[in-house]
Formats: sequence, structure tokens, C-alpha cells
Amino acid sequence: MKKTRDAALLAVAVLGAGVASAQPKDFKPPTKQLPPALDRIEMTEFLCDPATIPPNATQVTLKVTVKNLTSGPQAETLNGLKLRILRTTPQPDVVELETNVVNLAAGATQSVSQKVNVAPGTRAYFARVDVDDVLHEPFVQRANNEKRLTITIASASRDQAAAPGSSPQLVTQVLDYEKAHQAGAVFTDGVEGQKGGCGFSGQFANTGPDYSVLFWARCLFSLNGVRLTPEAFTGWHLKNGWKVKRFDFGKIEKSAGDWQWRQTPAIGTDDPSAKLHIWVDAGGEVSLPLVITIEGPAGTNPYQ
Repeated sequence: MKKTRDAALLAVAVLGAGVASAQPKDFKPPTKQLPPALDRIEMTEFLCDPATIPPNATQVTLKVTVKNLTSGPQAETLNGLKLRILRTTPQPDVVELETNVVNLAAGATQSVSQKVNVAPGTRAYFARVDVDDVLHEPFVQRANNEKRLTITIASASRDQAAAPGSSPQLVTQVLDYEKAHQAGAVFTDGVEGQKGGCGFSGQFANTGPDYSVLFWARCLFSLNGVRLTPEAFTGWHLKNGWKVKRFDFGKIEKSAGDWQWRQTPAIGTDDPSAKLHIWVDAGGEVSLPLVITIEGPAGTNPYQ
């Protein structure tokens, strides 16, 4: 009888412990997981300096600022995103700047500036970051990757113009490849034979706002060399009393090759034509950014 009672008491104790262990504990909801950031970069500003452009200005500075929008667990440093500024008016899609965003930390901003040649009239520009869609942002999130900018440069007023019988006010500017080309100037690469592996050989549109033309021969990864006699701004003359004031080179790069003039721009005349000879051996490069400065009466067009 005693054994039976003890067994019953033990069963009740075990059952009670089981019931106690089955009681619900304090509920703690799981930590909410944030979705990955979809909008990762933004163009915060695209502006012109100076904001008020003086009449007959020949250059202004365009400034673009972008911001890395990533943060928290999705924070990342952005690298290698292409940033481009195009001039869309008066000529369509002229590249004024092409560069890359480098080491842009999460939450940080980065700005780039570029001097560009201007002339009286309206000019429109379009700027975009992540041109190649490396970030794969959804279409809606890419809308803030770009901005447009329109500026107007006034001609000198009658009060600013020279008085009758007096000498006109003279201004200077850098000769512009695209404008001269549109006006009829001729540009030729003058490569002798085949380029082979020297693909970048000839003359090229200004790669910087202060260059008129780039003469370039590049055989860095070629087993062959190249010879060429490129020409620029030939068969055409400056208009409305504009003359060549001077010409200079930017930073010259030269390895396993050399160059020599065949025809220089004629200072003091309306003939800006330039011709030179370049030779480069395999593995070499010659880069010659030419700057031609022209001078003429304020309020007139040297191209038309």
C-alpha cells in the first residue's frame, strides 16, 4: 500500500514539473532586418561658377557634387563609377568631362570641377553619375543620378562696346576643336601604313577645357611602332578679325618616341593650322596637348 502511494506521489510531481516547464516564456520578437539600400548614390548639385556670368565671358567652371547614400549594415565605399558632363546645346552631346568617382565613403560627398569654353548665347549641359549602371539601382532610384544645367552668356551691351572711331575691346579665348570643326576646319590623322596595335594614333578633340587639340601616338601594348603626320585646323581661317595670339603645349609625355613641327599656327594671322610629325617604337608613347590662344574684338564670333 505504501509503495502504491509513493508511486502516485512521484507521478504527480513529474507531471507538475512538466506542466511548469510548458508555461510560455517572455516573448521577444526577432530583430527586424533592414532591406538592402536601393538608392546608393545621388547627384546633389550641378552648378556654374560664377553664378552671374559677365558679358562675353570665354570660360566658366562647371561643378558637380555626388553623395554616397549607403549607411548602416549596407554601408560601402563606392569606387570607379563614371561621371560625365555633356554639352547638349548648341552642339549635341559634346563631352566636356569624363572622370571616375574614387573612394567615396558611406555618407560622404565628392565634388569635381571643370573649366569649359563658352560664347555669347545659351548653352545647356547634362551631368550623370554611374553612367554604366554599375550599381544596378532600380530605374526609379536612378532618377537622382543626373541633373541638367542651362546658362546664358550675354554679348557686350552698347555701353560696353568701343566708341565709334576707337579701337575695339580685345578678348582672348582658347581655340575650340568642335566649333572649328563645325565651321569647316579639317583634321587628319596622317598615319603611315597600318596602326597595328597602336590604336590611339592621330589627332583628337580637346580632352581638357584648356586644350585645342591632342596629338597622340600610343603603342604601349604593341609589338609594332607607328609613324604619323597629323594635321589640325587646316583649310580654314579665323573670322571677324580674330588672330592667333600664341600657342603652347600642356604636359608633354614622351617615351620610346619623339616628334617635330612641320607647320606651326601662324601668330598674328587668322591661320591656326598645325601639322607635326610623330614616331613611336613598340612600347612607347608620345602625347602632345596643344593650346592655341586666339584674340579678337569683343562680341564677335571667330568661327562664323
